[in-house]
Amino acid sequence: MEQFKDKLYTQVSQRAIRYATNMCVSCDDLQSFPGFPAVASEDIDRLRSANNMSSCCSLTNEILRIQIQKMDEQVYEYNSGLAAETITNILGKDNCDLVHLDENVPRAKVVGVVDHVRSSFQTDLRKVRWKKNGASATYGDITHLEEEGEIFIRQSGTYVVLSKLRIHRGPSAPFTDNFSHVLYRFSHKYGSATVPMQRNRTMCHASDDQYDSFISAVFRFHQYDRISIHTTHAQNLQINDTENFFGVFFTYDMY
Repeated sequence: MEQFKDKLYTQVSQRAIRYATNMCVSCDDLQSFPGFPAVASEDIDRLRSANNMSSCCSLTNEILRIQIQKMDEQVYEYNSGLAAETITNILGKDNCDLVHLDENVPRAKVVGVVDHVRSSFQTDLRKVRWKKNGASATYGDITHLEEEGEIFIRQSGTYVVLSKLRIHRGPSAPFTDNFSHVLYRFSHKYGSATVPMQRNRTMCHASDDQYDSFISAVFRFHQYDRISIHTTHAQNLQINDTENFFGVFFTYDMY
């Protein structure tokens, strides 16, 4: 009898573990954006729930694998020289032919540099401030604080962050200049500032007196986090150039 109870307990525990490691998300969240064929439609169809065809359910690691695969494909395309206008459309859905996102989904795009101010985090950096009009826009629980040069996160969750800076190097700039492209985050929850992402390099390989720096990653942000872009070469940024941008968009919240 005791052996039977132990076996039954083990079976129930295993089922509980399997259930606990399953998750369901909207199938739309797994779909690739147009031009980013990262996730095959048949893979998504395979995960659709019989009770709700708009919901995709599987093991947590399988869902996350597809999410990461989708993001990796986008990052590859961005690093391959995707035009800023295309990225702007993806973040803001300006093109009516593209997939429409719920306007309540938090996302922000700020395109074009207005000016730059002293960084309060590091003396050799300048914080970039962005245009609030034109191609710049925000949706959902997220705010562009133009005077501070920051994006204010109002909804906790996992976000994709993208930024591109185009540096125009003058004839007097030596080839050995060290360049930094930095994402700063100030956490309201922890009361501290951190550097979640940074790119450092020399400009010795830049051609045509111009250098493009691109950074992108996926982060878990908390409510009231403030994020901003800082650089060592703000004086070499072309004002109002649409090749300079800072984008943030919400993907999901597991917590």
